[in-house]
Amino acid sequence: MSTDHVQERLDRLLRDLSTETVLLDQSVAERLGLNPTDHKCLRFLVDAGAAVTAGQLATMADLTTGAVTGILDRLEQAGFARRKRDANDRRQVLVEVSLAKVRREVFPIFDKLSRRMSALAASYSRRELATIMDFMEKGIAVSREYRSQIHRAAR
Repeated sequence: MSTDHVQERLDRLLRDLSTETVLLDQSVAERLGLNPTDHKCLRFLVDAGAAVTAGQLATMADLTTGAVTGILDRLEQAGFARRKRDANDRRQVLVEVSLAKVRREVFPIFDKLSRRMSALAASYSRRELATIMDFMEKGIAVSREYRSQIHRAAR
């Protein structure tokens, strides 16, 4: 296969993976009674591992604080998060995730997919997985930088 064909196939596969990821996120969000952005913000809150401010969440999600206010309203209404005053600075409001609810309602949705992806990963050697992970990490960095360029150009 020529270099051009390899690059075309890779480009197509990356677009397909991106599309499938968006569609999967949308399906999961709908199942949880959320929209995709709410679901992504819930993921940021879970990954943070501790309570964060609304401003920090806005930065993580690359959204305005106004948009995050609506998202937090919906996440609170659904029982996935709650706002609380920062004990050290009463002017600050922290957002904490309800891990019990996430474990009960979100994690099970991904259990079967996780098992299937683990089985797929097991079909590759450690060296192949290291190459795949290196490509993914670098690809995420490239995508993140490009997204940032698009945002800067739009302002």
